[in-house]
Amino acid sequence: MSCYIVSTNIMHRAAAAMMLLAPEHMNVPVDIFNPCDLDGRPLPNDGTSWGNRLFDMNARAFAARYEGRHAADGEAPEYTFKPWPLEAPKGYPRDLDAGRAEFKFPIAELYHGLRNLLYQCAEGDIDKSPLYLAATEVFNKLAHLIARETHAVKALPWGDMPPIPKLPPR
Repeated sequence: MSCYIVSTNIMHRAAAAMMLLAPEHMNVPVDIFNPCDLDGRPLPNDGTSWGNRLFDMNARAFAARYEGRHAADGEAPEYTFKPWPLEAPKGYPRDLDAGRAEFKFPIAELYHGLRNLLYQCAEGDIDKSPLYLAATEVFNKLAHLIARETHAVKALPWGDMPPIPKLPPR
């Protein structure tokens, strides 16, 4: 498997996903979501802090994969979160940036950004870190939010399901 440092465009989506869903996610112990970097230093819960923590995790995964080779390629860039105005998808209309006017991200883009980042960070023991586990939980939550909005899921009856049809004889 190869590894690279993700782009800032990918990171904008990954950081937004963490900022929106990680603090309230209940399937992971709360201490995972205390805003801190990989070394335990406290940070605020904002997109820039999440992005810098995730870039640090990405750089550590790169270093684990290449054991010091390609060092210049594995440096995390200086990162500043950049929201942009888009219509929020149905079912998740929360503002990203409290105090600013209606900055939204489509759920599928958040999912794609985290999917890309998690794949690049599955090196060494990074995938056992609290930050990686938290990002994985947020990724799963995004998958759930996407699935529940599909036409196939919405067309299913609530409650009981019809019987499974019998297969024709061979």
